[in-house]
Amino acid sequence: MSQSQLPVIVSLTDKGEIFISYENNIDLPISEPELINTLSNLQSQSGNTNTEPLQVMINADQNNQYGAIMTLMATLQQAGIEKVGLLTGAPLPTPSLQ
Repeated sequence: MSQSQLPVIVSLTDKGEIFISYENNIDLPISEPELINTLSNLQSQSGNTNTEPLQVMINADQNNQYGAIMTLMATLQQAGIEKVGLLTGAPLPTPSLQ
């Protein structure tokens, strides 16, 4: 699987911090407006090189409030992301700004 086919992972901490991982970028802290711009650009690039839509996965855990996850999903929709997956199973380490 090429890097352009790997899913984009958007992580949400229980403090509301957002991080994005894509291509060679791992756990970059990102604001909501930057997230929309980045995903819109990645979606455009994906459309130019692939017939598959950009895959986006949300990494959150039981410490996240439902409303925060729904807000994040609405943000992804604003960026033109049509399908979003939720990571399940053993929790991935959640990034931190510490």
